[in-house]
Amino acid sequence: MKISAVSSFKRSVLGHDSVYYVKKGTDYLNRAEQQHHNKRFSEAQRLFGKAQHTFNKIDLSDKTDTLNHTLAQAYLEYGDRLRDCGALLEARAGYEAARVFDPALANERLQALVTPKSSLVQASVSDMVMALAIQSGKPPSLSTPIETVYFKINPAWVKADEDVSGEPKNIRNTYHLARSLRSADLSNAQELNELARNILEVFGQRDYKDLAIWREVIPLAATPDPVKCRYLIGKAHKVIATQEKLLDPSVLQSMAVMIHHLPESLFKSSTGDLVQLLKALIKRLSSEHQPGNTQSFQQLLQTTSQVLDAMAKAGVTGISRTEVQEPLDQILAGLGQEPALRFQAYYARQALAHIPNDESRWQEIWRRGSGVVVGAVTLASVVRTFNSDDLLKALDSFSEAFSGAVETVKRLAELTTELQGFGATVQETGQAIRDSLSQKRQQRWYAALQFMDTCLEERQWVQFEQIARQSEFSGNEAFLLGVCQRLEHIVRTQKEEVTQKAAITFLSDLVLNSPQYEQVQQAVYQVLSRLAKTQTVSEPIHTQAQQALDQLPATAQAQAEDAEDLYLAPVWDPAWQQVGTQLLYQARGDEHFLTQFQTTALQSNKAPLALLGKDIQKLEAQYTKSLKADEVKEALEMYTAPQGKLRVESTEHFDLEDKVNAFLQSDKKVLLLLGEGGSGKSTFNRHLARRLWTDYQHTDHAQAQPIPLFIPLATLDNPGKNLIEQYLREQGLSEAQIEALRCERRFIFILDGYDEIAHRSQAFYAGNKLERWQAQVIISSRPEYLGTNYQNKFYPPGSPSVLEECRLVGFSDQLIEKYIDKYVEYAQPQWTAEAYKRAFKDIPELKELVRTPFMLKMTLEVLPKLEGREEKSKLTRIRLYEKFVENWLNRSQDRLARIQLNPEEQKAFEKLDGEFTSHGWAYSQNLALSMYEKQLVSVTYSEAKDGEKADWRARYLGDAEETTKLLRFNAPLSRQKDQYRFIHKSIQDYLVARAVWEELESGAEFDASVRGVAWNGMKSVQCLWEKLMDSNQVDSEGLLNRFNLVEDAAIQRFLVERVEQGQGLVKQLLGWIKASAQTESVSQGAANAMTILVGAGIQFNGMNLQGIRIPGADLRGGVFDSARLQGADLSGVKLRQSWLREANLSGAQMAGVQFGECPTLKEESEVRSCSYSPDGKICAIGLKNGTISVYNTLNWEKMHTLQGHTDRVISVTYSPSGQQIASGSADYTVRLWDAHSGQPGPTLQGHTDRVISVMYSPSGQQIASGSGDHTVRLWDAHSGQPGPILQGHTDLVSSVAYSPSGQQIASGSADYTVRLWDVHTGQPGPTLQGHTEAVNSVAYSPSGQQIASGSWDHTVRLWDAYSGQPGPTLQGHTGLVSSVTYSPSGQQIASGSADHTVRLWDAHSGQPGPILQGHTGLVSSVAYSPSGQQIASGSADYTVSLWDAYSGQSGPTLQGHTNSVYSVAYSPSGQQIASGSHDNTVRLWDAHSGQPGPTLQGHTGLVNSVTYSPSGQQIASGSGDHTVRLWDAYSGQPGPTLQGHTNSVYSVAYSPSGQQIVSGSMDQTVRLWDAHTGQPGPTLQGHTDLVSSVTYSPSGQQIASGSRDNTVRLWDAHTGQPGLTVHTSCVWSVTYSPNGQQIASGSHDNTVRLWDAHTGQPGPALQGHTSPVISVAYSPSGQQIASGSMDQTVRLWDAHSGQCQAVIRGFHGSIHSIAWKATPDGTYLVTGGRDRSVRQWQVSEKEGQVQVHLYWSSTHEVLAVAGASIQGVQGLSQVNKRLLEQRGAVGEPALRFHQATKQLSN
Repeated sequence: MKISAVSSFKRSVLGHDSVYYVKKGTDYLNRAEQQHHNKRFSEAQRLFGKAQHTFNKIDLSDKTDTLNHTLAQAYLEYGDRLRDCGALLEARAGYEAARVFDPALANERLQALVTPKSSLVQASVSDMVMALAIQSGKPPSLSTPIETVYFKINPAWVKADEDVSGEPKNIRNTYHLARSLRSADLSNAQELNELARNILEVFGQRDYKDLAIWREVIPLAATPDPVKCRYLIGKAHKVIATQEKLLDPSVLQSMAVMIHHLPESLFKSSTGDLVQLLKALIKRLSSEHQPGNTQSFQQLLQTTSQVLDAMAKAGVTGISRTEVQEPLDQILAGLGQEPALRFQAYYARQALAHIPNDESRWQEIWRRGSGVVVGAVTLASVVRTFNSDDLLKALDSFSEAFSGAVETVKRLAELTTELQGFGATVQETGQAIRDSLSQKRQQRWYAALQFMDTCLEERQWVQFEQIARQSEFSGNEAFLLGVCQRLEHIVRTQKEEVTQKAAITFLSDLVLNSPQYEQVQQAVYQVLSRLAKTQTVSEPIHTQAQQALDQLPATAQAQAEDAEDLYLAPVWDPAWQQVGTQLLYQARGDEHFLTQFQTTALQSNKAPLALLGKDIQKLEAQYTKSLKADEVKEALEMYTAPQGKLRVESTEHFDLEDKVNAFLQSDKKVLLLLGEGGSGKSTFNRHLARRLWTDYQHTDHAQAQPIPLFIPLATLDNPGKNLIEQYLREQGLSEAQIEALRCERRFIFILDGYDEIAHRSQAFYAGNKLERWQAQVIISSRPEYLGTNYQNKFYPPGSPSVLEECRLVGFSDQLIEKYIDKYVEYAQPQWTAEAYKRAFKDIPELKELVRTPFMLKMTLEVLPKLEGREEKSKLTRIRLYEKFVENWLNRSQDRLARIQLNPEEQKAFEKLDGEFTSHGWAYSQNLALSMYEKQLVSVTYSEAKDGEKADWRARYLGDAEETTKLLRFNAPLSRQKDQYRFIHKSIQDYLVARAVWEELESGAEFDASVRGVAWNGMKSVQCLWEKLMDSNQVDSEGLLNRFNLVEDAAIQRFLVERVEQGQGLVKQLLGWIKASAQTESVSQGAANAMTILVGAGIQFNGMNLQGIRIPGADLRGGVFDSARLQGADLSGVKLRQSWLREANLSGAQMAGVQFGECPTLKEESEVRSCSYSPDGKICAIGLKNGTISVYNTLNWEKMHTLQGHTDRVISVTYSPSGQQIASGSADYTVRLWDAHSGQPGPTLQGHTDRVISVMYSPSGQQIASGSGDHTVRLWDAHSGQPGPILQGHTDLVSSVAYSPSGQQIASGSADYTVRLWDVHTGQPGPTLQGHTEAVNSVAYSPSGQQIASGSWDHTVRLWDAYSGQPGPTLQGHTGLVSSVTYSPSGQQIASGSADHTVRLWDAHSGQPGPILQGHTGLVSSVAYSPSGQQIASGSADYTVSLWDAYSGQSGPTLQGHTNSVYSVAYSPSGQQIASGSHDNTVRLWDAHSGQPGPTLQGHTGLVNSVTYSPSGQQIASGSGDHTVRLWDAYSGQPGPTLQGHTNSVYSVAYSPSGQQIVSGSMDQTVRLWDAHTGQPGPTLQGHTDLVSSVTYSPSGQQIASGSRDNTVRLWDAHTGQPGLTVHTSCVWSVTYSPNGQQIASGSHDNTVRLWDAHTGQPGPALQGHTSPVISVAYSPSGQQIASGSMDQTVRLWDAHSGQCQAVIRGFHGSIHSIAWKATPDGTYLVTGGRDRSVRQWQVSEKEGQVQVHLYWSSTHEVLAVAGASIQGVQGLSQVNKRLLEQRGAVGEPALRFHQATKQLSN
């Protein structure tokens, strides 16, 4: 630590003056000397440190000459002790520190400190040993062994070629020419200059300049004529400044080499050009970097560093600080925030700090030094000639000169402070007494690396190693990272294997010797990985690098495998001197000397791009040819423009082609085009490519037009690695042509069929290096093959905002008719278009099958072949595929019978003729299975090339058997050259699924009699299960066990449909599940079986599933109420939204189980703010009680509680580096905290009111805070010093946000506005007006183009961030919007509100997405995790909820209502259930199976009530549209609409006779109606608030009505005269007992009240609910009452005693309606509620206890585990354990191994 002034604050807090500190410090000093004398070195060191620390507390103003002398003596005496021990470097540190206080005495000691003439290496080692001894308190020992030396000897120095020539014809290459021009003795320099100018002219005429061309001209810059140098810099500047082209790193590399070799005389004349070059580079760095495109940007950053290195070492001066250095440094600082770029950006900033902007100052520093002239030439001489004794001394002198300028020292100190210790030395031996000096010296690591580069350039490996190992920087992290780079340079540039191997060994040892430096470890891993893969080194070097990699730990190897070869040659690489002669020969007219390759490359001066014109035409011609394949041509002829939508749940549709055109005009990079199989993705893609090729051919400027490439991914060998290069090579392009295309042309890549490739888990965009191309990419896929959280595979790492996605939607009725017209015109079928349209009209259910082009086409082919309406009406998806293949094979048979065949073919056909179709089925099915087993969508086979291999392909694609050839030629296959594939992927899927179910149905246990019989709900499944024997045997070699169908949604869908068609397959699949309990080897088949059954909606309530093994099964949405799953293997099972209420999971294996939900964090106070750390590993929560809770997101355990604020914490945020937390509080302050330790840092004071919002700038250098004092304040993030104050708002500032570029701030205010500000000047920009109330929150999109704001006016508004123009307004919240934020991808917005919900929105269209419900208080803060996979929301309910950000995207397909269910009713027969919902519909359900029936649509408002007529033939429904509607209960057809109410109808009921209907309404009336005619009867008036419930007495003589006016009124059912009025609390539901003697009412006071129906006298009040009771119902026997409440429970009561008999939990929302039925099988209860579900429960009694079990459920949206036992569960993570416990699971899981180990150790 530097000895400096101590603030008066520090002194006033401690309460001591300078006299005290002098006395105390001197005492420490005397004691230290005594301890040293006694050889107690460690104690002496400690006391010297305390002395220095004490002296530092004295303010500068109090330091006298006497005191300074005392301080100097302290340093000098300590230095003397170190000198006496032989620790010379440490002694020097002490003496130099003394210079601050007494320069004369210190210089005297320094001059006397002479390094012994013995080996400097030994002295250095002695210093190190002595330092270690001092630290440990032990006497020094010189017996410590010296490590192995890697480089034993330097190669012999070869004198450079000095040959010159004056004759142009004798010039061998441009190096020879440059050397000759520099010779002063040449008489004909004019001719040589002319030759040089001609070469540059040829160079300038070329459009494409690769690295070889640049290498050839670089030597010409280092000639006496400055014009050539300036010309080349100008050419480089032009390339860099041309923003529309990708920057070729070879340009910057060439500039670095050129500057490195420039004579000093040329610097002044070139300074202006270099300034322009740097300015262009500033713009380029800023524009090319997208967050996360690390790999492609690494090269640009490395070449930038090379340019700055060269300028620093060459002494280039006059570079403007304000125009160049500061802007460039700011950009580099921003880049350094990305971990992968951190070192390279820091390195470049060091280089920039060494470029002086003052010529005279530079000359002073550059020329001084201890006898060592450090110009490049003499420095080379030093490293060649100095012996080892003097080398480190020379390095010391060089670094002092190179880094010693005042401005440089100051800048390096700033960088060190800013980087918070990055590059610091761990092994600091001098401790406090030399801290200030050590820090200064350690800042010179960059200078040491430059010195080492000279060693490498001169091939002085021994000297390089000596500095690397023995200099004072050898423990410096940044220095070691630089050493890693240089060791790779040695391996790549040298040819001697002994040298290369030594460098690899050195690298390997760095891992062992630097365990404390994670970045050094990673750098070594990446270098070794590159060396193991590169083709530029020999096989032995490959092998050694691989061996070194193999010795790394597994995690390290995984890191290394991802390393990309980003190597850039250093400026001293000998390869730079190996220049070509292409330009020389052409300039000199020696074309006859050119090789054939050179001639080709030089044609037209535009090579190789000019040659690509024909190749591009060839690409277009090959694509056009591919469109002539029959099935492709047919699809395009019938192409009907599809529509799309943005999200699964979106209702807004758009023209897909318009959407794609908009994408191609945007700055987005990737469009993910999703659609189910057969939806027309490939046809659309081909149509798009054809149109784009037409646009390309007809443009006048083809060079500017992007080239479209349609690439079917399944046709490539390995579409996971460099697929673009692979495809272009297959089209015949050379590597040079591909590289030219990459650098010079723009593309649109249309990558078709991502779902058809085998390896879909990798990062597709990064793995294929798509970021290296100037391209927009369209990728199509079936969504079910993407998995969860798939988006990050498809965009450049860290740049989610460049991804867009949309989904194809099914054909509308209009598009179906349009397609029919095209089909009839093209195919000329036997039916007319009118006949097809009539068929669809007659059988409307057909339309639901044919919403995709492929299904529609199949149906149009099949329909004419079907006989009668009945057969047509029975069409299913499976039946369509079956008929399609059957018709295909029948047509093929007819065709073969008509045409002439050769004798062999005729014989084969006759052999097959009788059973051609069955053979065709078998051939197609077996081929599909074989391809599926090999994970192939297409297969390549040639008899000539592959015939001798005799593998499985020969069996199906070979020519040995004529029958095989005939079957192949007539199967539903397409062929291109030697490549075969089924005409559509879904045909292959169908055939595989068919093979699976046929094998299952061929089993001995299969009952063919029930194949087409619909299964009858839960009991039939239980019966089938119980009939299966425990010893049930299945074939482990069966297809169901060979394939993982869990992950194949397409085949799974066919099998699910097969199960839904009848009972036949259910028993077979259950058999596999049961067998798994006995046989582990069939677990894959069991997992597949369970996944299929759950997908088919089969529920396993109450079933005995003990010990089953179904690892990895997909049970999302599965229902297992009260199931017995003890000891089951559920590892890796997907259980999202599954129903496991009261299931017994005891002892089950649940490692890796996926619930899709997270636990809620419960706090002690209201949550005001949430923030994830940048790496997503930590989350900070700001609380109303003034504290901040910090959680580890791996297990959501609390790490720290940060205390210091004296009032509520309103805002908390992490710095971009993750090192710091900032918090804003109502105590008027901003506090900074160390993010790792939780220690407090500076407190930022200045606001005069509460601080409501804090935010870091993207660079992390600045903090902005918004306050109740109407201002935004800016602060220095490191020092806490205040910056500008932004004033302009007229009310409190509630939110601040930086734009991603860091150039702009947005602030939201209670003055209803959002204001934009310039960060640098503080000047206000546009004011965004539109909100009608206070703005609470503002956020920038990740692209910086859009701003979202949330307001008290219940809306979120979107704005253009540049112009301030308003965009969409997002409406849906019913309370103030407190927080808004964008997902990292920029695709989604999340908003939190006072309505207790979090809403998700599409960021582009503003369309609403899922609503996340669960909070019971205002949602104050929402935040996405950095991965975008999770959302955290903090609430006034004292909780933080964690949500899946993709909710609604990857869960099960929900059947049923889409909004709360407000009413349910049984039909009188008990066979059917009707439900009314706030989705405006009535739905009918099969009461036994739970299968949905018709949906009754017609209401235009919420359906609040449904009821059956006593005959069961009619349904009545009451709605928010003020009407009662009548419906036919069997067909669902609408009947009369009863109109008369003037407000919402809340309740309807039939009279027992069925002649009358009664309705209650919000208009405060009860109305009577004729049930047959719908004519109105009397209106019963008397209530003074809404009537919530009406019912008839069993006799039909009386009506009871309950109201919000706190009464139950009784009425005469015939006259409408009022009877008794019963006073209570607000009544939500009333009902009569079956005998009519009693009335029950559910009330807002949380009770069920019983009344005498005749006298109105109150009976018992049933208490137990904790929220209002919404629904009550008597059991058919009258013995029980059921009540549903807003407390999310149903309670069963004894109707006589009022005792609670059972509580049903597991609901996710209020229960709005309950109904009973009794059958011979038992008593049942149906419930409907806010969670959109309809559920039927079986109520029984066992041993005097009432038991309730779920019979079936329509749907559910969240995990339900209330009452589930998790006792002894194995492998359950802590996060999942907490989740299950919060949801009501009971029991204690088994400890995981590491937890058990930890417990034992305690």
